[in-house]
Amino acid sequence: MLADPGGYVPLLALARHWAAAARVPPEMVLRRLCDWAMVGAFRAGAFVTRRGDPVDPFDMFVSCRAADEGLGGGVSLGHYKQYGNLQGPEFLAGVIVSIQDVLTFCNRTGTVPPPRFSGRAGRLWTILKRGKHLSPPPCPDAEARAIEHNDSRMAEGFLNSLRDMLAGFQGKPTGSTLPLVRSQGNEPINFGYWTPRWEQLWHRARNAIDRSGGRELQPVLDALGDKWAALKQAETDRVASATRGPVDSATDSMEPIDRAPEPRFRIKRSQRLVLIDGNARSLSEQLLKLLCLLATNAQLGDRFVPNKEIEELLWGTNLHRIARPVADVVRELRDALAGKNGDRGEIRKLIQTQPRVGTRLALAPKEIAIEE
Repeated sequence: MLADPGGYVPLLALARHWAAAARVPPEMVLRRLCDWAMVGAFRAGAFVTRRGDPVDPFDMFVSCRAADEGLGGGVSLGHYKQYGNLQGPEFLAGVIVSIQDVLTFCNRTGTVPPPRFSGRAGRLWTILKRGKHLSPPPCPDAEARAIEHNDSRMAEGFLNSLRDMLAGFQGKPTGSTLPLVRSQGNEPINFGYWTPRWEQLWHRARNAIDRSGGRELQPVLDALGDKWAALKQAETDRVASATRGPVDSATDSMEPIDRAPEPRFRIKRSQRLVLIDGNARSLSEQLLKLLCLLATNAQLGDRFVPNKEIEELLWGTNLHRIARPVADVVRELRDALAGKNGDRGEIRKLIQTQPRVGTRLALAPKEIAIEE
């Protein structure tokens, strides 16, 4: 055995020593070492640069894959392709690992250390008596762990983009190159433009969180959603207050008169906005189309709109262009109308679906107003 287990060995040299002893390609040993590093078989901080800076096992994993597959096409990891951290052999050539960590790894995985660290006689005895591996064995979970880790990184990136968007609306500095999200002066925020972009980022973050298993990030995403809803409500109130004008203020001081009740649903097409019992909700163009179709039919009578009619509205008459089931779009519409803090049960009562029949907006004509 090694008399002094201190010191370090270059990662590529370690792979060559093991490959020579086991008579396998050094590339195979290198890949398995990077895989085992990815799953935590080496202690945290075991791999460093020659200057002593810590090396992320994920960067080792990706660089090793890039060395095998080439740097130009990226490395596929689940739903994403990794183009960053593709430093390949040059990066791995600068990685070293402590000899003590190598010996600890050998004990954990039942692997015989290279002859340089164990001695040939001791190595032969170990092989015959204990049946250990001549070189690091395959690591079955490395790919899944790398994908999970990358999903977590992607989720953090999407969350940061959402934070930057909110900061931009609030006039705060952002950490990205997002364009200015508010016009100069006191112009209202164009939620018709920004809401689809927010929703796209939000759903990407949620999907990445679900895939990564990082449940601790879900409350962060929910909190950002609440801030977005509060921002839209505050902006809607600000715009409504600014448009009341002095005439409305004078009217407020007059004696109250009998007025027709306000519609429960007031759809503003040009703003891609719907007011539900006074609560503003911004919609994407597709969801606005669907809601206007349901509202128009509700004004004409108590009718379920067939799925085929909805498909033709959203995608045209060419069935090959249908992107997804109508039920998915209806579910998105309900989610958008409910918002983060809305009553989803109440929204389900308003947007009703009957299997093999269609969907309807369950409101009386006088409860609906459609404006340009």
